[in-house]
Amino acid sequence: DKLLPILKLGNNVDDILTNPKLGVLRHYIAKYNKKYPGAPAATTVETLAKKYGEADVAKVLEVGKKSDTTRALATELQLEQFTVWLNQKLSPADVYKRLKLNNRETSPFGTYVFEAWVGYLNKFNDKRLREKTPITFVLKELKAVYGERALASLLYQAKNMPDPMKTAESLQSKLYAQWRLKKVPEDKYFFIQVLKVTSSKATEMDKKIRNDYLDFLKANK
Repeated sequence: DKLLPILKLGNNVDDILTNPKLGVLRHYIAKYNKKYPGAPAATTVETLAKKYGEADVAKVLEVGKKSDTTRALATELQLEQFTVWLNQKLSPADVYKRLKLNNRETSPFGTYVFEAWVGYLNKFNDKRLREKTPITFVLKELKAVYGERALASLLYQAKNMPDPMKTAESLQSKLYAQWRLKKVPEDKYFFIQVLKVTSSKATEMDKKIRNDYLDFLKANK
């Protein structure tokens, strides 16, 4: 931390992967860890996160993986970030909140931070040898963050928002498929069984979700 003011990395995190001073920081951290093997190991990503924030660092690393120039470094540092979270025993839901994806005023789907979170999901999944398809695992963790009702609302609203990978559409289809498999009621009891709200207190959004689900059933007979 003491080195950051000296290095003057700047306030623009978007340029950090091409900043020559990042190499100096990594060299210093390696020397520090070698000199103090008994102390908690310092990491580049934690040091950067203290200055720029975890979400911004996660975004830059995900973006950096798309460029031939920065891919190797970004991939290495992203793995370091994932390893830090695993060592801290953070669940995917914990990391989702740490990255403030649940606090966004717009849809998180299709953003680089969300894609970084999915990358952590894959790493978390491999470490625990869970046998789940990626979309099912993503949906499970999103339910842990939002709950069924709020997630259904988020996915419904996200359908008309920018989402190049159509993540929200895929998640919604999987959610509706799960409901169909459970044979949830299609009448007014849908609200209490699925959304945990009585039909008399169902909001307009709740009703839109039910109608959307019924349309899904008709289209997938």
